[in-house]
Amino acid sequence: MYRVSHVQPHRHNKMNQLGWILGALAALLSFQALGAHPGFDEVVASVLRNGRDGQIPPHLSLVLGIGTGDAPLSAKQAVLREGPEVRVFNVSVANSKDIVILRTNEQEQTTKAYLLSATGKLRKSVFFHAGGPTQEIPSKEAIAAAADEIKYWTNSGHRAPGGASR
Repeated sequence: MYRVSHVQPHRHNKMNQLGWILGALAALLSFQALGAHPGFDEVVASVLRNGRDGQIPPHLSLVLGIGTGDAPLSAKQAVLREGPEVRVFNVSVANSKDIVILRTNEQEQTTKAYLLSATGKLRKSVFFHAGGPTQEIPSKEAIAAAADEIKYWTNSGHRAPGGASR
């Protein structure tokens, strides 16, 4: 006589569910490891659509590796000011996968620049005083600071694609 077990199919279904859950979790973690940040693509798209026309200085575009240094790099920008702090979210017009976030302290005359991919992965970061040499920001510090900047810009209360100052 042929006997059908009801335990095996039930176990098989649970294993399939577990497999799907583990697969989805692995995909999500991989997405995060690649530098993906929820809402970042929305900010990029919004700045491209509504941002004001601006420029990334020639020297900075050269140091970041996204320009020749001969001329400013055209960008769409969102600008926010909070006291002496000025934050600028730049999307290159020539290559919308080149995102440059600047954080300038006008009192100290310092700027930190973060070159990011379209998913928010840090590609390069530099620091400079006005008129001084450009220095790379140490990797660990740069990753944490860039993540803070991304959080700032993806927070819905800080999206100001037209360049409105606060």
